[in-house]
Amino acid sequence: MLFFEALLRFSTVAILLVFAIIAFRHSPKNIRIVLGGCLAVSLFGLLLATLPEPLAPPEPIAIGFRIIELPNFVLIWLFALALFDDEFRIDLPKASFGIIYVAWMALVQLALHGLLALPVQTMISALDLASIALMGHLFWSIMAGIKNDLMPRRRAARFWFPFALAVAGGAAILVQSQLHQQYPEAVSLFRVALSLPLAIWGFIWFVKLDLRMLAFGHDAFESGKIPATVLDPRDQHARDRLLGIMDEEHLYREQGLTISQLAERMNIPEHQLRALINRGLGYRNFSSFLNHYRLAAAKADLSNPHCARKQVLQIAMDVGYGSLASFNRAFRISEGVPPSEYRQKCLAEVLQD
Repeated sequence: MLFFEALLRFSTVAILLVFAIIAFRHSPKNIRIVLGGCLAVSLFGLLLATLPEPLAPPEPIAIGFRIIELPNFVLIWLFALALFDDEFRIDLPKASFGIIYVAWMALVQLALHGLLALPVQTMISALDLASIALMGHLFWSIMAGIKNDLMPRRRAARFWFPFALAVAGGAAILVQSQLHQQYPEAVSLFRVALSLPLAIWGFIWFVKLDLRMLAFGHDAFESGKIPATVLDPRDQHARDRLLGIMDEEHLYREQGLTISQLAERMNIPEHQLRALINRGLGYRNFSSFLNHYRLAAAKADLSNPHCARKQVLQIAMDVGYGSLASFNRAFRISEGVPPSEYRQKCLAEVLQD
């Protein structure tokens, strides 16, 4: 049994290592790919930190592997969020929660090894609650974006991914709690045997599409746009109507506008409108489509000297945003600066001219 576990474990370790090397070499500036590579490295550390005693490395090396594997749960959370959110950023709340979670895990490990006198069971219970909170947030984030998502494959994944993750997590907890004490070697072999096919599947999924699968088929991470395809002549009239409604009637200024409301306005099925905006115009999600028009209108007002006394909040509301915070976030992602700074720069250039 030890031979088979070593074979499976080290095969998985090799795949994860190659996975990480390809990820970091291919696109070190892409947040999805970087998170995928970091997750591979963390899982690499986990597999080597939990080697059976006959295969265990010297203690100093084992400690290094334990440190590497500490953030694996946080990285799973962040990586999954990044896959389903085109505007994903590691902001202060995410970073703070992740750091606290990893630090707490480190304290638990030190307490388990007798290096710190801490209430271990209480700390483990708190860690379990934090893990449940992370998974709850992940599931909510994935499911909340279903209506806004225009990518057919990603919309489908929003349904099966949380379910698969819940089943895998539940099975792992069940096996660990019910069988580990009686059959530790068999449980260890089972976990590693499950890890190898998952690693192989993930590796193939990662490389066979030139890493574009991380965007569910398109390598256009920052703009929220994809290459538009040739439009079916039967949809040309609908496309012209859509552009007319947005360009001439300025329907994007309506706060809380949903894709179902827009489809009803155009009197076409919602699935047809999704395909039209996605494949015909090249947008990955409905928010990106609306932001294209809203931000263009906002920039026109911000750079207009006649609107210099108009408050940024009023501009945000006029172009369709429901709050100043959502407008500031979308504007900063698009332009790299807050609206107030953009306005100052534009008005200064007008004065110079």
